[in-house]
Order: sequence, then structure tokens, then C-alpha cells
Amino acid sequence: MPLSLSAIVLAHSVVADLFVNITIPERGVFFVKNGILPPSGASSNSDKLVDLSATLGRSTVWNLVDKIPIKFDTFKPEGLVSLGEDRYVLSTTEHIVETERFANGAIINGTDRTTGAGFGHLMVFEGIGNFIGDAVMNSRGAEEFHLDGSDYDGEYIWGTLAQYRPNTTASLIKVYPKTLAAETLLHIPDHMGGVIHDVETNNIYTLN
Repeated sequence: MPLSLSAIVLAHSVVADLFVNITIPERGVFFVKNGILPPSGASSNSDKLVDLSATLGRSTVWNLVDKIPIKFDTFKPEGLVSLGEDRYVLSTTEHIVETERFANGAIINGTDRTTGAGFGHLMVFEGIGNFIGDAVMNSRGAEEFHLDGSDYDGEYIWGTLAQYRPNTTASLIKVYPKTLAAETLLHIPDHMGGVIHDVETNNIYTLN
């Protein structure tokens, strides 16, 4: 992975039962700019978001506002959250071994393909596309490596780390934006492909 940093330090952290391998930014650069967490987009612009969503349809014309040239390998992007105007966090999956369907359409232990292998990443980058830091959310060989769509609620980044095949398992995780340390909250007996935290009801919504 090409990096735009002059110094990288590798650290290992275990919070609850989740292994996290964190690339620390160079001295003076922080995952959260100025160390201050911004409010989430939903909590600060909820009325506007609802009004705009109500106008969307198949004939909606989209206008390009800006382009950010990403200066590092993003693997297979799944989700993107903003931590202010100059910080973005990308949830993405690095596939090392692709899954393969079982011969003759067989179903084994409730699923139709092999486990595969890979790593789920949370990658932090600047508004101009420079890489800042990275947290790998699983150990090598872990069955749950697919990091899916994410959410930011003003306090935590939420994600689902799942096996990359149907009818298997996933874990609901929350991540501390200032450090990218993570915690497993719930093990789920199915594949999960994304998560949203409703801060008004404190409900968690996932999709499968």
C-alpha cells in the first residue's frame, strides 16, 4: 500500500474479544482533527436530509460537487463516514482468498461456499485524499473479515464484521474514532451488510 507518511508505527490492541491492528499516524497528525468529534450528519442536518430524501426519484439529476483523488489502495470499499470537513473514514475489505461455491450447488453447514480469507479495514484519510491511518479489524485466518457499511453517531463509528457468505455469522462492533480501538457488542447468527444507529431511539438497525 503506498502511503504519504514519513513515519509509521504499528500497534496491537485487543478490546473485548476483537483483535485490532492499528497503524498510528505520524506525530502531529490525528485521526480526529484537533481531537474534537463533530456531530453526526443526521443529528446536525436531520430536517434537511429528510426534506431532500423526499424529493429523490428515478428521474433525480445528480450534480458532481467535488472529487477527492485517493492516494492509497482502498481494496473493496463498503461504507464512508465523515469526521468533519477534513477527515473521512472508509470501511473496506481486503480479499486475500476469494470464496468459491461448492460443487454441484451443494449446501454445507447451511451455506453455499467456502470461507475465503481477508481483512476488514477502517481507513482514515484527509479531505485532499492523503492516507492518515488504518485499523485492521480481524486477525489473520478469522472467518469474519468482511467489514460492511458503517455509521457515525457523533460518538462512535458503528460497523458489522461478517463472514463473506450467506447464512453464517457476523459481529456488531463500535469503534472509538480518536484511537480506532474497537469493541464487539453482539454476535449475530447471519451475514450482516451494514448498520445504522438511531440516536433518538437508541435502536440499532442492520441489513442482511
